Amino acid sequence: MSNVKRLSLVIFGLITCHLIMSSQLSAESSQVKTAYDKTKNETTESLRLMTVMEKPGTIEARFPGGSRNLPSEILRMTAYFTYPGRTLVKPESVMLGFLSIVQGEAKYKDTDEVTVRVDGQSLSIGKLHVADRQIDTQMELKDVDYWRETLEVSLKTPEFLRIANARKVTVQLGNTQFDLSAEHIKSLRVLASRVGP
Repeated sequence: MSNVKRLSLVIFGLITCHLIMSSQLSAESSQVKTAYDKTKNETTESLRLMTVMEKPGTIEARFPGGSRNLPSEILRMTAYFTYPGRTLVKPESVMLGFLSIVQGEAKYKDTDEVTVRVDGQSLSIGKLHVADRQIDTQMELKDVDYWRETLEVSLKTPEFLRIANARKVTVQLGNTQFDLSAEHIKSLRVLASRVGP
């Protein structure tokens, strides 16, 4: 093989590797949203909302593509942290946020408990804070209310890193228990790469 052909193959290989790495990096960075608040001079880095639990319901709704039953309950999760200014500062804590939409009544109004099991070991974390609780006006139906609750719990950064680097994570919010999937944990690891050492 001539030197020119060999050099062409090496360059082609490098370009291909670069394109693959770029697409992986852009896919990862698209999972983390960065927003700067000029009035507070504060930046927030957050994960997109991930559905961690959905229970089927009995109310049928029509959509452009057909009809289906609305869920009776949806629970979504995110994680985020803030720092002053625009230059990344490693945070001392990371917030786990939960968005609950439930048919009937607010599900978490009588609890502030959250526990996490990481690879079979209990992790001590703080109490749930209710950021918002109201009837969801985007889900107005005749005789049925859907309640929307936004809940948060603050974790020290080492605790968040333990969760993000675990193989199995089980979360208990009040009476609701769910396991994080491999995709959920993978997303947490993307944010962890921003807060870790």
